[in-house]
Amino acid sequence: MSNEGNEERKETEAPRNGEIFQALAHKVRRAIIRSLAEKGERSFTELMEDAELEDSSVMAFHMKKLGPLVRRNERGYYELTDLGWKAYKVLRELELESLRDRAEEVLEEIRSRKPATKEVSKPKPQAVIASEGVSREDALSVIGSVISEVVKTVSEAVKDITPTDIFRKVLSRDRVWIDKSAPPAPKVRIDVIGSDITLTGTTNSSIRVRGKARRENDATIKASGNEARVKVKEMDGEVSLPEVNTLEILVKGGDLTTQDFKLPPNVSISVLGGDVNLDAVMEKLSNLNTSVKGGDVLANILVKEVGQNASVNITVLGGDTRITLRVPKNTKVVRGNIKVTGGDVGIEIDESLTGAGEGARTLVINTKIIGGDASISVLPNTRE
Repeated sequence: MSNEGNEERKETEAPRNGEIFQALAHKVRRAIIRSLAEKGERSFTELMEDAELEDSSVMAFHMKKLGPLVRRNERGYYELTDLGWKAYKVLRELELESLRDRAEEVLEEIRSRKPATKEVSKPKPQAVIASEGVSREDALSVIGSVISEVVKTVSEAVKDITPTDIFRKVLSRDRVWIDKSAPPAPKVRIDVIGSDITLTGTTNSSIRVRGKARRENDATIKASGNEARVKVKEMDGEVSLPEVNTLEILVKGGDLTTQDFKLPPNVSISVLGGDVNLDAVMEKLSNLNTSVKGGDVLANILVKEVGQNASVNITVLGGDTRITLRVPKNTKVVRGNIKVTGGDVGIEIDESLTGAGEGARTLVINTKIIGGDASISVLPNTRE
């Protein structure tokens, strides 16, 4: 094949690979792909159960993100496309790679504790893409091929450690329980790096981080004056916050969701390859800022009061943002600075939100879309 032909094939394969890794970036989408591959065709409801979701709108969001990886057949059931099967193969390879890496760590730990009588050869380094870990069921399905590479050598090197011990060690992943707290602060920043975190409210007067991580120092809380910073890395757990005035969230290759949480008046969210899912109440909205660079933000927010000069500012540089706001009926919602230089934006404002009535406030929507998609819906709060 000519060089020109090779270049053309690379250009067509690049976006396909991008779609695969975007799909694999979230645990819900991984669960959907795995379910369709291992169980066959499934209905929308069955896939929701497989992904352990209860909200159909969240499920619809992730199905849209899967795009060309899934399709509906003539019976109305979902199934994988050729690209979807390729994604499943990539997923299995990533899980296998994760197990290989963990097995190597176990071997290194064993060798450091007891001198080996035979040198343990290491597999050649391979590219590793961050993964949230492997379930016991998935691990068992591939553990044989992983352990077969190392069990024989380990058995000869360390006579008193059985293959069963190694199985248990690999599957446990040696995660430690972390429970840390710090005094409250009016401004809090949370950095979520390769973690799965639930953000919750608390009636206690302290910031608290709880969950499992690889190391004790993978979760830190630093409080100084009026600010506090929470940082979690490769952790599965929750962050509990008392009432604050300003909240800044940074997600890099991880997931953050909310549960029974009240958002403060000022919220800034930055996503660099990850997912944020907010289903929360906002007692008062002053400023809501989101910036997405290769990730997703899905927000459903009930706003009880709109502050003076309130604004929602959406920036997307590759990724998706979908926000639904329910605001007081006397709110006037206007389009401000709307910039789209690549990508798509949809703004839906209920025609009843004209700002009529006593104590009316104005909410301005601003967007800057440079590659990616944004959807903003502003509806009247029918719970008033």
